[in-house]
Amino acid sequence: MDIMEDKIKQFFMSKVPSKEPKQSSLDMYIRDVTRLLKGMGVEYESSEQFVKNLENMDAVREWLDRTPNPKSDATKRNYYSAVLVVCQSYGLEKKLCDHYATIRDNLNLKLLEKKEQAKLTPNQKENMVERAEIIGAIGKLSEKVHSQPIPLIADHKDLLNLQLLTLLRLYETIPARNEMAELLYMPKVLYEGIIGGGTPSHMLQNYLVHDKDDPHIPFMISLNDYKTSAHHGERRFIITQDTPYGMMITAYFTHLLQRRGLGYHSMDIDFNDHAVDEEHFATALNGTPVFYTNWNAGKFRPMTKNDLTKSFNKFFKGSIGKNISTTILAKSLLQEEVGEAMSKKLKELALARGHSVSTMLGHYV
Repeated sequence: MDIMEDKIKQFFMSKVPSKEPKQSSLDMYIRDVTRLLKGMGVEYESSEQFVKNLENMDAVREWLDRTPNPKSDATKRNYYSAVLVVCQSYGLEKKLCDHYATIRDNLNLKLLEKKEQAKLTPNQKENMVERAEIIGAIGKLSEKVHSQPIPLIADHKDLLNLQLLTLLRLYETIPARNEMAELLYMPKVLYEGIIGGGTPSHMLQNYLVHDKDDPHIPFMISLNDYKTSAHHGERRFIITQDTPYGMMITAYFTHLLQRRGLGYHSMDIDFNDHAVDEEHFATALNGTPVFYTNWNAGKFRPMTKNDLTKSFNKFFKGSIGKNISTTILAKSLLQEEVGEAMSKKLKELALARGHSVSTMLGHYV
C-alpha cells in the first residue's frame, strides 16, 4: 500500500506544502479504505484498480449499513472521510468526491446535533433551577454575611459563610469546574518565578496570585491543574477594582487571607539569582490553601473538590430545596444567558458553511 500512502501524502502536500500529514492519519485512511473494499469483496490487483471500486457508491453504502452489524454514525463518518481523501488523492471525478463530502458533512452535523441535544442525567434534570432562584439565594446569603462589617468577621461559622459567598460569587462569574476549591495562595513574585522559570506544566497547580503593590489588580486566579489543562494550558482570570464585583471579591479575599495570616509578609525572592534553592520553588508550588472546611485557629483543614460540592449542595438544598453542584450551577446560570436563539443561529451558520459549530467558533470568532 506504499503507492496509496504516497498519493495521499502528495495530495495533502499540494494543499499545504509546509505541513506533512501525520503517519497515524495516513495509516488510518489506508486501513479504513482497505477494510471497506475487502469487505465489498474487491481483490487487490493494482492500486488504481483497487481504488476505482470506490466509484460504486451503492456498494460502499450497503457495506456500511450491512446487518447484523451496521456501522454507527461516528464510524460511518470516519469511513466516508477516508474514502473522500483517497478519491481526491487519486483524482477521481469531482462529482463523486462531492457526493462523499456531502455524506460526511451531513454525518458531522448529525453527530453534532446529538451531542448538543444530549440529555441531562435524571438527577441533573431534577436539580435544574431558574437563574433568578440562584441569584436570590446568593443574595440572601450576602445580606447575612454583610450584617456586620467584613473586617470584623472572626467567628468560625461567619468565616465559613463569608468563604461560601466568596466561592459562589466567583462561580457566578467564572463557571469553572471544582478546581477553585483547591486554590493556593501565591505572592506575585513567586508566581512569576515559577511560570517564567520553566517549571514543568504537570507540576503547576491552581493559584490565587496576590500583588500587594498593585491596588488596581491585587488578585488574579491562575488555573493550571484541571480536566482539560493538557489542551488549554493556563487559564487566567483578572480581578480588577473597576467593578463593584471586583471590589467585593477583593474585600472577601483580603479578609480571608488576613485571618489565615497571609498576604502581608515579604517574600522578595530573586529568581534570576542562581543561588535560590529548590526549597523556595517547593514552597511556592505547594503554597498555602485559600479555602478551608474549618476556620478555627490551629485546626485549619484545606478544602477539597469534594468538600466544595458538599458545601454547594448543602447551601442550595437549605435555601431552594435542591442539590446544586458546580456543573448544575453553570448550566442553570448559562442556559438563559446563552439562550436557545444563539444556539439555533450557530447551527444555522455551521450548516451554511458545511462544518461543525466548534469549527466555526474556532475560525470565525
